[in-house]
Amino acid sequence: IHFDFETLRVRQNWTLTDAWDLERLQGYLNTWSGVRRYIGQNSGSDPVGEVIKAIVPFWGKGEQREVQFPIFLKLWKITKP
Repeated sequence: IHFDFETLRVRQNWTLTDAWDLERLQGYLNTWSGVRRYIGQNSGSDPVGEVIKAIVPFWGKGEQREVQFPIFLKLWKITKP
């Protein structure tokens, strides 16, 4: 299938940055469908809770850390005759 789109160059990279505590990180990880599937297939075993327990000594309980999410774009321009 041919599309009449012209690829546009994205000259800037963006990053979404925020400060999260472990509770927010845990909530985010629990939104992943793979986590839900794992819990369903493993008698309710919570992998995220185990990861959070392992991270506490390095993160610090109640501490906030900077998290970054890169934003990747691919843009096209419709070119019609």
